Order: sequence, then structure tokens, then C-alpha cells
Amino acid sequence: HLDREVVAATFHLLDRYIASEVLCTPDYAEAPINREDFQLYAMVCMYIAIKAFVPIRKMTVGCIIEMSRDFYTEQHIVEAEMEILGALGWHVNKPTVMDFCRLYWDLFPIASNEEMTQASCQYLAELALADGYFISKPTSLVALATVLLASQRLGVSLQDTEGFLENLQGLVS
Repeated sequence: HLDREVVAATFHLLDRYIASEVLCTPDYAEAPINREDFQLYAMVCMYIAIKAFVPIRKMTVGCIIEMSRDFYTEQHIVEAEMEILGALGWHVNKPTVMDFCRLYWDLFPIASNEEMTQASCQYLAELALADGYFISKPTSLVALATVLLASQRLGVSLQDTEGFLENLQGLVS
């Protein structure tokens, strides 16, 4: 069972890596990534995401080898990991919408039901991320809209919402 944020981070890393490989290829039709490479890179991106986002690592190189049914060796995995990290400039830990949502909720002047708040934000964030309009928007802005909508759905008063916005303004001014 993988956390949604780990899956999102996996695809974020994979998309960025594939884009960097395609951009380095003069002829798009001759992109250097075949089916076996794509499978390896997808599994290694998941491995990297788990290492970056899961406090207690539960995945090892051996797990990747087992998932591939011994198609890949430890050397394949380690080399692919270094190749991906190098291509991404080691920039793997981009804050997610939910990371910003948690920060924003801490600025609300009232205590809230953390489980309900997180569930509402997660649902709204997933809706936003499924809409192509939001792809080009900054993660922090999508999170702000998510938190404001979640607060409305959870019945947070206008006064408390205004207090939140004042707290937020105080941080960015």
C-alpha cells in the first residue's frame, strides 16, 4: 500500500526524468527510452520517492529486484538511480499540494478536526490535479485554494477565515 503523495512524487520524478531524456534527443521519434527502460525508471522513481517521503524506509533494492521478477539486477537499479538523480540535479523533494495545505492549516486561528481537514484537502487537491487548468499553477496557490474551499466545506466561520488570511499576509509581507 503506497501513500498517494508517494505515488504523485513517483510520477513527478518519472515525468521530469523522461522529459529531460526526450529534450536531450534531437529527434523525438528516436527517444532513447524503450519499454524495459521505462519499467526500470518507473520502479526506480518509486524507490527514490519512498526514500524521500517515507520516514521509515520499507523498500530495498531487493524489493525492486523482486518486483521485476529478477529481470533487473542491483547494478541496473543503482545505475538507473544515479542516472535519474543526476538528470534531475538531485532535486527530488518538491513540496506537494498537501505539504502546503498542512502548513496553511497551522495558520488558522482555530483548532480543527485534523482527520476531516486532511481528508477534505486531499479530495479537493485530487480534483484540482485532475483538471489540466491547475497543472501550470504553483503548488502553493493550488493548496491555498484547496484550504479555503475545505474550510468552507467544514463550516469554518468567515471571521476565522479572515484571521487565517491575515496570518498568511503577515508571513508574506
